[in-house]
Amino acid sequence: MRSTIWLAIGNGSAKIVNLFKIAILGRLLAPDDFGLMAIAILTLKWLEYFTETGFNKALVQQKGNIESYLDTAWLVQLARGVLLAILLFAMAPVAAYFFAVPHAVQVVRACSILLIVRSLTNPAMVCLRRELDFKRIFWWTLTNAIVGLVVAVCAALLYRNVWALVASVIAAAIASLVLSYVIKPYIPRPQFHWQHAKTLMKFGKWIFFLNVVSFVGLYADSAIVGKLLGMTHLGFYQMARQFGMTPSHQIALLISGVMFPAFARLQHTEQRRIAFTQTLTMVSIVALPMGCFLTAFAEPLVHLILGPRWQAIAPALAWLAWAGIGIAFIDVSSALFQACGKPALSVYTMIFQQVLTLTLLRPLILAHGVTGAAAAVAIANAVTFVLTLILAHRIIRFSPIELVLTARQTLVACVPFAAVTLLPLQTMRWDYGLALLSVSVSIVVLLPHLKSLLALWRAR
Repeated sequence: MRSTIWLAIGNGSAKIVNLFKIAILGRLLAPDDFGLMAIAILTLKWLEYFTETGFNKALVQQKGNIESYLDTAWLVQLARGVLLAILLFAMAPVAAYFFAVPHAVQVVRACSILLIVRSLTNPAMVCLRRELDFKRIFWWTLTNAIVGLVVAVCAALLYRNVWALVASVIAAAIASLVLSYVIKPYIPRPQFHWQHAKTLMKFGKWIFFLNVVSFVGLYADSAIVGKLLGMTHLGFYQMARQFGMTPSHQIALLISGVMFPAFARLQHTEQRRIAFTQTLTMVSIVALPMGCFLTAFAEPLVHLILGPRWQAIAPALAWLAWAGIGIAFIDVSSALFQACGKPALSVYTMIFQQVLTLTLLRPLILAHGVTGAAAAVAIANAVTFVLTLILAHRIIRFSPIELVLTARQTLVACVPFAAVTLLPLQTMRWDYGLALLSVSVSIVVLLPHLKSLLALWRAR
């Protein structure tokens, strides 16, 4: 269980450092710069997701000693990285044309370096996941994030343009490459064994379909915003997405990372029902007040953290906060489906979620701009969560009334934030004071639950 905690803390720490970086850069760079970088990353991710071999996941699943497979995996990884870098460099004008941003060509081409650097990463790093050595992975990811932060701030102070963002991601990738060989000493050799490759491909062939579905869920909304509204609005949307979805989602995942392994160990329906209800309650303790806080104080928070030029993202940030909460709750149900031997339900609900998102995106974007895009994602996630609850009810027969009663104290903790939204006080001075007061009241209400959460954490 300690390894799971290290994994959750590692992911959360890296996200916090990244948010800190984005907050600083938001003061130094323009929305256009973030939109331009988003175009490059979207193009890069499209290539990565649609050509993923799945070898790393296959190595984690492989039984016995995997050292003989590492050289083949590394060689395939390197060949793929070089080919994708060449392809990204060549198709940069196509991406620029699609988004109607001619000067995106240079930025997209610069990001092709990322593909080569990442492909050189030590293949033996996958052994740390097999060994559940998430402590070393924690230091690896955190160090990379800190390097990206330092380089980003220095470059932004010097250049004040998109190249600060480019320098940041490339520097973080180089740090990741170097540290991978320091943390897990292993020198790969350029050897290819066809039999090993075939073995890994048997597992990896399923990754393609999952990646197509994942890409739509992670990046389709940003791509459609960039296409319909342009680079500046894409920059606004990316910023709202970073600050809206990340906090509640990551904190909920921190709790869920401790609770999820319990599902797989439980054999009886009654035990799973109790564990499922407890997990939803634990996630709601953190996620719901966080969502209410971001909804009630979106405008003053944006003004305080990012400055007045980003004020337009406040409504979108509030919607995306609830979108992140929806994902966290959906993840709980997905873990239950997999533990009960019904992983297909996770895939079907994911497809439903993304089809609904794509259906809502265009009309809502055309009607309400960036806020419409955020609303589309939040509505789709909320509907999908209801669907997962219905499916979970059929499997473990939990009581919806029991679920509401269990979460009643959490709902009470949300009342101060709801009350604030009804007050006619709109000055920043009052907003900051009310934010502190509301958070304090919410913490006092939730204190018994927070103590229970800490006790459960220590027990596991």
